[in-house]
Amino acid sequence: MRRLAEEIILKAESISKSFGGVKALQDVSFELKKGEVLSVIGENGAGKSTLMKIIAGALKNDKGNIYFQGEKLSLHSPLDAVKKGISIVYQEPNIFADMSVLENIFMGNEVVSKNKTIQWTKMYEEAVKALKMVDLPENILHLTMSELSIGNQQLVLIARGIYKKCKILILDEPTSILSHNESEKLFEIIADLKQQGVSIMYISHRIPEILRISDDIIVLRDGCLTGTLKPQETNEEAIITAMSGRKINMS
Repeated sequence: MRRLAEEIILKAESISKSFGGVKALQDVSFELKKGEVLSVIGENGAGKSTLMKIIAGALKNDKGNIYFQGEKLSLHSPLDAVKKGISIVYQEPNIFADMSVLENIFMGNEVVSKNKTIQWTKMYEEAVKALKMVDLPENILHLTMSELSIGNQQLVLIARGIYKKCKILILDEPTSILSHNESEKLFEIIADLKQQGVSIMYISHRIPEILRISDDIIVLRDGCLTGTLKPQETNEEAIITAMSGRKINMS
């Protein structure tokens, strides 16, 4: 079925990025639809994290353009991306360990009155709603982030992205530090977010979960896009071949 223009929330055209003489990305193009999970897979050094950091405003591409909701996207910082509705949760949780969960959720986005007084009660009420979406209890709001498991730290950061009304949520190797139960919870959250129209960019090297949760898959190898796949039309062998350039006998 032909994609309607209004369905495409993000479009990347010929994105390239080099570090010194090393080409991290070369002419990468793809489309992300509203309410879909687009997974990005590749071996270490394939360019996955570089691509995500460009979309999240942490890096600037050398060439190419990104269009967000039909308009050319120009980001100067991660804060610019957040304001647009693009949130990223990195593989290693980026937290303020000695500050409370509540403070971490609202860091840089505090609710203030006209006289610039922080509205703690309002923030607490909103944080409870955000935590409910990731199935975390409100009694953790007064704990410091360092008192949480790493898995729950990740879920708090996802809750923060949801609270900021993100339209695109980027998850960078999220299950690498999660237990089986925490991973299952994450997959449920992703399904709920899809129903709400949130688009997910999911970076992983774990092929079974990619095949399980994705609507579309793009494969990177040595900074180049080597395949755009549908999970129902591909298999682990084909993905490994696209990732590595080598045909693997899975029998």
